[in-house]
Amino acid sequence: MYLFKYLLYPLSLIYFFVTFLKNYLYEINILKSTSFDLPIIGIGNLSFGGTGKTPMSEYIIENFNKSFELAFLSRGYKRSTNGFILASENSTVEQIGDEPFQILKKFKNIKVGVDVDRSNGVKKLIKEFPKIDGIILDDVFQHRSIDLKLSILLTTFRKPFYTDHIAPVGTLRESSSESKRADIIIVTKCPVDLKEESKIKIAQKIKLKNNQDLFFSSIHYDDKLLGRDQIDIGQILKRKVLLITGIADSTQIVEHLKRKKIIFSHISFGDHHFYDRSDYERISNEFKNYLILTTEKDFYKISKLGLKNDIYYLRIKIKFLDSENRFKRIVERNLTN
Repeated sequence: MYLFKYLLYPLSLIYFFVTFLKNYLYEINILKSTSFDLPIIGIGNLSFGGTGKTPMSEYIIENFNKSFELAFLSRGYKRSTNGFILASENSTVEQIGDEPFQILKKFKNIKVGVDVDRSNGVKKLIKEFPKIDGIILDDVFQHRSIDLKLSILLTTFRKPFYTDHIAPVGTLRESSSESKRADIIIVTKCPVDLKEESKIKIAQKIKLKNNQDLFFSSIHYDDKLLGRDQIDIGQILKRKVLLITGIADSTQIVEHLKRKKIIFSHISFGDHHFYDRSDYERISNEFKNYLILTTEKDFYKISKLGLKNDIYYLRIKIKFLDSENRFKRIVERNLTN
């Protein structure tokens, strides 16, 4: 394994040079970011997925969409369409991608758009909704074509960016030193009982700049399982349970079910997996009488397979370990000014 990683280092050096050059060109203003007249909040990470960007987007929307008219913009990863798409009640998960579809279904008054070209997507949203107060951009840390009002960088407790390496040796999309561009850094998926000494050590390793704020958060799972109806998680203790996940990191949900004493089988797909006929056949043949438990974004896709199984999903929320009000004040200040 170590030999294999050693052989990948030349590729990592090339990847590092390309990303370093791009960022350097932005720093010296050869490449320029576009500024807009309304606040734009960007949520992203340095690694390839699994840090909790969607729950963080939902946290901000849930807490501020009553006071501000907000829009959400994503690339719509693995969607079947191209260019800018403005989501509507008739949009499908295939057309706009699983995460934008989830947000569209959960927040009825949110404007949702998808576009690989984030700058073009912002322009389209502003043209369509000139009275919006702000736009939340998903997975945008590497897309420097837009001048963000507030940049939020996420990194996980188990694999913080300062212990990682540039791909393909590690999972970083650019150097960990680029964390300096963030206004806020949030360490996600922390243990709920994280000690103050651990927070201090992490802060020291991150090497915060004077203009940066650091927060710690954990993932909270609701004990109410949602689907065609609603049941308590305790009601599945004696059921045959199949966990299906199509996310970057299933560790949290697996450990949660084990803590709840749920006995389950697990099928793990790649992130943003779109389920097809072969998945239907496998589940129907091997897990005919099982209750299916899945994530919220997988639920919408699995439900379209036409399975006869009971299907439920675990709803998750962000829980700040401390200083939540300070985080809200920062977001509110940036949406207001």
